[in-house]
Amino acid sequence: MAVEILVDAEQSNSYIDEVLHRRFGSWNGSDRDRRFAQELAYGTTRWRGKLDFMIAGQYNGQFHKAEHLVKMLLRSGLYQMLMMDSVPGPVAINETVELAKKFGRRKVAGLINGVLRSVKRNMQGIQEEILSLDDVKRISVAQSHPEWLVSRWVDRYGKEGALQLCLWDNQSQKVTLRINTEQISVSEFMELLIKQNIVHQRSKLLSEFIILRQAQDVLWNEEVFRPEWYAVQDQAAGLTSLLVEPENGEAVLDCCAAPGGKSTYIAQRFPEADILAYDSDKNRLEKVQSLVKRLHQPNVQIETADATEYDFPVTDWALLDVPCTGTGVLGKRADARWRRRPEDIPRMVETQSAILRNIARSVKPGGVLVYSTCTLEPEENWGVVEKFLEENPNFRIIPIPDMIPERFQDEKGAVMVLPHVHNMDGAFAVRIQRENEQ
Repeated sequence: MAVEILVDAEQSNSYIDEVLHRRFGSWNGSDRDRRFAQELAYGTTRWRGKLDFMIAGQYNGQFHKAEHLVKMLLRSGLYQMLMMDSVPGPVAINETVELAKKFGRRKVAGLINGVLRSVKRNMQGIQEEILSLDDVKRISVAQSHPEWLVSRWVDRYGKEGALQLCLWDNQSQKVTLRINTEQISVSEFMELLIKQNIVHQRSKLLSEFIILRQAQDVLWNEEVFRPEWYAVQDQAAGLTSLLVEPENGEAVLDCCAAPGGKSTYIAQRFPEADILAYDSDKNRLEKVQSLVKRLHQPNVQIETADATEYDFPVTDWALLDVPCTGTGVLGKRADARWRRRPEDIPRMVETQSAILRNIARSVKPGGVLVYSTCTLEPEENWGVVEKFLEENPNFRIIPIPDMIPERFQDEKGAVMVLPHVHNMDGAFAVRIQRENEQ
């Protein structure tokens, strides 16, 4: 199943999460088999860079030109050999060879057998070859991240900082829940977690948030945990939402709202405010509708609109959680690191700038824009904001709320969350106020 998922994602250019959702929607197998397939699919994708380096040296030919099935069989077989303690090396090789035969590829089975056994025989030499690489290449291969991205991070955070960031991306990710306190108290929810023997801790940063050591299937059992009681949301996204503070029923425009976490958190904190949630992607907007319905939040209105050109209603507050390269959330998006290219950054900057210029027209004099991303790349953060301020002198940066600790603020007054420093997703957010007209 895992190899089929990997091949499906590669051929359809889909994210692993989308394929898993599609494949397991009608799954009749055991939970154990499903969890094994998920771990193998995610792990093989996350460690693809290192696996490919090790395979390519033992492959007779150009491995990057091999057909999808051959690539996925070799990657998943080697991942089991290296990373899954539950699968002994010889078993991983034999199972992968038998799997190739089940696909009707007896010649491929021989190839798989030869390459995986060659990697196993030459493991020490391969490890020594990785250690001999220059700093950027070594971190890129050993921590399975694109070389161009590691190079940028070494320039910005130093060798040790880049290494720690890659290590954070590769570790098992915790699950953070935001409790819908309009439906249940945090204490009551924690009592239910204790009854289910689920290891957890309450966030010291955001009182409505609870951190679980790992995902739990029982959370989806509606007889135990009612769907309206919680939403899955990282603390970094919660921090960004704190920058929006409507008063006396002021309206909030969220122009890139999908999947809806920030809109619903603002709606929860300010039940008297009207939240106008827009997104250009109808499929993603369905996720917002589903979440709003699930959390029972009538103060969120949802519509489809392109944030680069739509004539939005004028409001006191606007949240722009713009599309970005997402380099701050690579720990949770196993395949995103392989989809991004250096040329994506200027392309994203163009879109982000267009959204910021358009939404600025919809902010009342004295109103506030909150510009946010989940990328660590400065061109998409301060680069976009400072260019906008140069072109629009009637806007200025204003302080973020006092409730956000100084360790999450940069020297220019923005929220700046670094995964390897703050132990949560990466994020950037800043408040920009339109001056009152004379």
